[in-house]
Amino acid sequence: MNTAEHTFSSLLTKCKTLKTMKQIHAFVHKTGLDTDPLVFGKLLLHCAVTISDLLVYARRLFLHFPYPDAFMYNTLIRGLADSDNPHNALLLFREIRRKNMVSIDSFTFAFTL
Repeated sequence: MNTAEHTFSSLLTKCKTLKTMKQIHAFVHKTGLDTDPLVFGKLLLHCAVTISDLLVYARRLFLHFPYPDAFMYNTLIRGLADSDNPHNALLLFREIRRKNMVSIDSFTFAFTL
């Protein structure tokens, strides 16, 4: 783990607000970590699941990642399923299936249900 990744992980554990998340996102972008699927997946997980108030921000992040993987889709489905409008999780699942975007797995099904 390089210094930027270590700093990112440390900052993320302390993040509790949208303002702080935006600062962390800016750091990730500035250091070039925004192209790393692992780092981006952690950022998305924190926004979509850990701090549920950041689900709208998580959706925006998700749309800007060029090639989301199954983990990212599952994370967003999980956050949507736990939200006030879980129907959106089903809509995303249906879109994944219809467009054959990524290979779905057992987690995809579990989070959708």
